Amino acid sequence: MMEKLLDDISFSASDLGDEVVTIDKNYVEKYVGDFAKDNENLSVVGGYMDGEIIDKETISKLASLPSLDTLRAKIIGSLTSSASKIAGIINKPGGQIAQVLSAKAQSGEAA
Repeated sequence: MMEKLLDDISFSASDLGDEVVTIDKNYVEKYVGDFAKDNENLSVVGGYMDGEIIDKETISKLASLPSLDTLRAKIIGSLTSSASKIAGIINKPGGQIAQVLSAKAQSGEAA
């Protein structure tokens, strides 16, 4: 029942720092886990996900995972970085030839 409820809930709200956050299943999973770590009176002993009962250790591991948006940003950053490196490698030999020709032209030598 709780899983179905969390799947259906998603809304945006301001947090204490006046930033807008999306309250959804991932947000609740992460921050309830963090809250449980910081407060002795709340103890997570198990849960239910994808039709299976999960233990406390699994919940702790899931709570420590980055959000889907963070993972997407990391993947896009890696792809962008790789593309930039490839472009730099491809352009480097042409740039070196241009530098040699420019240096020879400035010194008055024929290319």
